[in-house]
Amino acid sequence: MEFDRLVAEVEEYLDRAGLPIGIESVIRSNLEIGKENIEERPAIEKSTKALLSKREGSPFRKGPRTKIPYNVERNISVLCDLVYDASIEYWRSLPSWLILKHKKSGNGSYENADEYAEVERKKMKTNLERRYRSGNWNGLYEQSS
Repeated sequence: MEFDRLVAEVEEYLDRAGLPIGIESVIRSNLEIGKENIEERPAIEKSTKALLSKREGSPFRKGPRTKIPYNVERNISVLCDLVYDASIEYWRSLPSWLILKHKKSGNGSYENADEYAEVERKKMKTNLERRYRSGNWNGLYEQSS
């Protein structure tokens, strides 16, 4: 894993995880050492993964990791959340029988706004990842005020 990505993911996790202060300070201290000393980065990555891998919401999980840079992943997540929220509003603005599932999904009505919004979120995630990989989108997103 690229060290800058590791730092960004771990710092974001630490900000929201509510870990014991001792563990958090050890991890933050290790990350600072890694920023200053390139030779120590492999050991710091290994120890950070060991401390965080089994915790709820940890950035370290089993399975293959995406090759999309972390900052682009974050932008995709923000945009997908916007689509989710807009889909909920759209669902509520129309009679539910007007919005049908894709034919492969049974071609019936969605059970509720959450089911519809989740489908739209997944479609947008796939769409944005494809756009980024093909070079049709640079991965940037600047929120308008």
